[in-house]
Amino acid sequence: MLVHYNQTSDILYYEVLDIPLPELQGLKTLKVAFHHSTKDEVVIHTIRLPKQSIVGDVINDLKTKVNFCNCLCTSIRCDHRHLQGFLNA
Repeated sequence: MLVHYNQTSDILYYEVLDIPLPELQGLKTLKVAFHHSTKDEVVIHTIRLPKQSIVGDVINDLKTKVNFCNCLCTSIRCDHRHLQGFLNA
């Protein structure tokens, strides 16, 4: 029996990892919601980067996953974009 906040349960929930735990502990997982400028669709991208990464690293990784302004842009300034991060502790 498991006890959590004075409640007992015989069910154990777990997550199967796709990479080794020591490697995962060195990464920060971000969920980025990309709002397309001409479509009413929102695409959620999950990005894993080293913990010491900067915002530029997030943008560079996002460039490989998102087609900005219907062309593969070398500059992020195809259209005005706003990047906002939230830290879920």
